[in-house]
Amino acid sequence: MAETKVATDAGEWFRACRLETLRLSGRLCAELDMRTIVIFYFRRNNIDIIHAIDSRCYHMGGPMIEASIEDLGNHIVAICPWHKYRINLTDGDGVYNALPDGELRSKGRRQRVWPTRIVDDWVEVKIYWPEKRDLPSDAYQTKDLAERKRLGLS
Repeated sequence: MAETKVATDAGEWFRACRLETLRLSGRLCAELDMRTIVIFYFRRNNIDIIHAIDSRCYHMGGPMIEASIEDLGNHIVAICPWHKYRINLTDGDGVYNALPDGELRSKGRRQRVWPTRIVDDWVEVKIYWPEKRDLPSDAYQTKDLAERKRLGLS
């Protein structure tokens, strides 16, 4: 599918997929503006919830398309299949349960997350760079893209 983008002052919105396609699959990868992104879909309280993050885990590049999703009430996290690192899908924080009380704590922002919206039954993802710094997931994103190009997949 050819990407369609809408320019704004603070980034660009890209059409990633049809909402119905995402509903049926629950997740998918999309290449948008030279970035491979995983888009997750689920329902909570009869509301469509869509999150988009970099396709590779910030820790060691695990494939986030294979992540399990855990609803912790106030936080929805993706759990990397390789080393079980948990990423808050709302803000990209790496999270863990602190000892001895098990309280959920943040390691700070580690994973790039992307705003999403639904327009005319399309899921759109906004690509923009609010930080002036790299995040750990950025390093694996560029490696992933280079590998895909080497294999002739992009």
